Amino acid sequence: MLHLDVKEIVYMRQLVFFGGSTAVAVMLLVVLVLSTVAVRQATKPLEMLSSAFVSLRQGQYQRLPAIRSGDDIQALIAAYNETVSELEEVHNKLRTMADRDGLTGAYNRRSLDKALEALDFGLDSGEVNHVSFLFIDIDSFKGFNDTNGHLAGDEALRRITAILTRIVGDRSVFRYGGEEFAVVLRNYDLTQSLRIAEVLRREVEKAADVTISIGVALMPDHALSGEVLIARADKALYQAKETRNAVAAYQHG
Repeated sequence: MLHLDVKEIVYMRQLVFFGGSTAVAVMLLVVLVLSTVAVRQATKPLEMLSSAFVSLRQGQYQRLPAIRSGDDIQALIAAYNETVSELEEVHNKLRTMADRDGLTGAYNRRSLDKALEALDFGLDSGEVNHVSFLFIDIDSFKGFNDTNGHLAGDEALRRITAILTRIVGDRSVFRYGGEEFAVVLRNYDLTQSLRIAEVLRREVEKAADVTISIGVALMPDHALSGEVLIARADKALYQAKETRNAVAAYQHG
């Protein structure tokens, strides 16, 4: 028969207890790690969605990538991305409406101010040599409206826009307001600008049932800022309207 003294029995019991405790601790640690990973995998898509919605509220259209997750989370991500696409489309339409004249489709006064500011910067940087401003006014437009009606007047405005756009391009044509338009050209000297103005005048006379007068001014020849450029072109326009259906360049003094 095997005889163990009391010390050996106590020692063996301590070994068994320690081994069992260690095994339990390891098992608990494994369960904790696995649980953390599982929770992380479950919450990560929700954190992505939450962050994306915060960005959306700040005006940043950020699409989410497809991830391996449950069907519900994938459906949420797909719905979010579709919403972003729709919001981008609406935003682009609103931006276009803000930059364009509702009746003629030409760029509006707000866009003109931005264009002149950009071209002013181009002059300062040496990227642009000249900025030509053609200030256009329809002759006796009030009388045309009174005789033919406002619908005919609206059609004349649209027809003039189409003629100007066809000759100088969409990005150069602006409706200044009422019966006034502006054409802004890059790197045209005075002779070239007057030639283009004459082409515009003749084409409108042939095809639009009305005539136009045009005042021409250049930057930096006649002005050093967009505001002064418009004023100088307006002065030239006033001279052209003395005879109507005419083109005049700004004269110093």
